[in-house]
Amino acid sequence: MKKTLFCLVFLLISILFVGCNKPFVSYSESSITLYENQEYKIDVSEIESSDKYTIKSLNEKIAKVEDYVIIPQSVGKTKIRLVLLDNKEVYFDISLEIKEGNIAKSVSLDTSIVEIKLQETSTAVNKIKVNEDCDEIPLITYDDSIINYDYISGVITAKAPGNTIVKIKFKFCETKFEVKVNNTIYTTSLIVNDCEVFSNTSGKLNFQVFPSNANTYRFWSDSEDFVIYRDGSYKSYQKTSAIIFYQYYVSFNKQSPIYSFAVNVVEKLTDFSFSIENNGNEVSNILQSKQYDLIIDLPNIYNAEDFEFSTNIQVISELVYVEDLGYLLKFYCDSLGEQKIDITYCKNLAGEENKITMSKDIKVSKVTDLEIFAKWQIYEIFPDDNDKYQLYLSGGNQRPDSLYFGLRFNDEIIDDFQVMQVITDNQKIFVSKNFTPEIAGEYVFEIIFNGNFIGQVTVVVND
Repeated sequence: MKKTLFCLVFLLISILFVGCNKPFVSYSESSITLYENQEYKIDVSEIESSDKYTIKSLNEKIAKVEDYVIIPQSVGKTKIRLVLLDNKEVYFDISLEIKEGNIAKSVSLDTSIVEIKLQETSTAVNKIKVNEDCDEIPLITYDDSIINYDYISGVITAKAPGNTIVKIKFKFCETKFEVKVNNTIYTTSLIVNDCEVFSNTSGKLNFQVFPSNANTYRFWSDSEDFVIYRDGSYKSYQKTSAIIFYQYYVSFNKQSPIYSFAVNVVEKLTDFSFSIENNGNEVSNILQSKQYDLIIDLPNIYNAEDFEFSTNIQVISELVYVEDLGYLLKFYCDSLGEQKIDITYCKNLAGEENKITMSKDIKVSKVTDLEIFAKWQIYEIFPDDNDKYQLYLSGGNQRPDSLYFGLRFNDEIIDDFQVMQVITDNQKIFVSKNFTPEIAGEYVFEIIFNGNFIGQVTVVVND
């Protein structure tokens, strides 16, 4: 029994002894990713091995190993193998990937603080310095309301007073610098261009300051209906006027005199009407290429150049104001059929736009397309072979004893025409469109449309 137990103990010790001597090799990293210009030094202290070993690349076209340093050769994937010298069957593989691109290995700047004095200049330069073969694009952050930074040239362009931190981050390195934009830019002169604004609006007065980025000026007013802020921004409420004051610093200890000007507050135009007229009569049907009047019903407080007209009318004379009439424009239209005439009023005051368009539908006809016709009761009647209409004083229900003159274009009735009776060659009078004779005889009429002769009608009245 004792002998058997002794054998078992001996066998167990032997197994443990053999196991403790099993050869091995390993490294703390199982995979490595590099870029084309990035080397990697294998840390000897992180290698565990039971015996002497060597390190090699399984594809030296992708990467080589020299003195524990992995040197990329081209983009691709391979393995770096740690293998025991006396036992080639014992090894440890590190997966290696070489990615495309040349990284920034280190980064530096010309300076850590850049100060821009806007009274002298609006730009400065602070170049990013990296290794020459670097083609990596950095992530750059800063307050773009204060500056703009071109990282390639290093040019900083100031946009507004203030301070900001420019952070530059590459994959494996980063840096930052501060930009201080001086907020004191003295004013050499200030010119107010526009002293008129719309009521119930907000905006900024139209003025020029020199230099254009100067900020040592202020506006103010005592009006409760017109609020103006230091930088020229305003809020208007009532249709009124206000006195505005302004002053500026020419240098640290020198101010300009206090200047003032009046701002006129006007209401926006929200609606207007216009008419198309011929000899003082409003018309909705017009003849092609004939002259008509376009009248805008507004008082003489608007600029004629602020009105624009649709391109389907041709202007004969420019828009002018006529006392007791309105704004008058003479025009003609060459386009036939249904047309829409648009008039747009557009006015811009202190950056605020007042724009409104009014329209009117009209019909445009050729003289030759207009057809004269006649009706008796509900029936249309026609002239005889001699192109004369026959009426009868004692017509009754069988024969026409009256007629109504009509005018149409493409089967559409036109109402705004006139009828003239020819008394003699030198005498003509306007008469009704309804003709009911009381005396037998021959009567001659002329049809007038928009002041233009359309045709002549002869009516023979029989007993």
